[in-house]
Amino acid sequence: MAEMKLADNQVQALQNDLITKGEALVIKFEADYKAYMAEAQGGTLSKVQMQQKEEVLVAKQDEIKKYEAEIQQKVSMKKEELYKPIIEKVKSEIEKLGKEGGYTMIFDSSGGVLLHAAESENLMPVLKTKLGIN
Repeated sequence: MAEMKLADNQVQALQNDLITKGEALVIKFEADYKAYMAEAQGGTLSKVQMQQKEEVLVAKQDEIKKYEAEIQQKVSMKKEELYKPIIEKVKSEIEKLGKEGGYTMIFDSSGGVLLHAAESENLMPVLKTKLGIN
């Protein structure tokens, strides 16, 4: 489906953009860490200054971890936003096909999933009665 390819491209573009921003954070962190190590090994920092710089580096590390989780969340939300109407369209067409064709059931043989079942074939009320469930 053309809509699916378009959605895939939009999701991939978002993911690439977010990853690029994340990589920039990592590069900045690495540069800051190398500068800190050079200063620490050079003996130019007091213990208090070293502790302060370490705290800043830990905070930046935490920020990167938080951003990584944010990437996953944003991509997941974008997928849901873009794919939901496509999935609904496909479901609707399968239901129409089932009703128009008079099919009792339509299965997805690749996953063994029931895609359509005629309402008259719903045996749940009968089963509930036999089991004594209201």
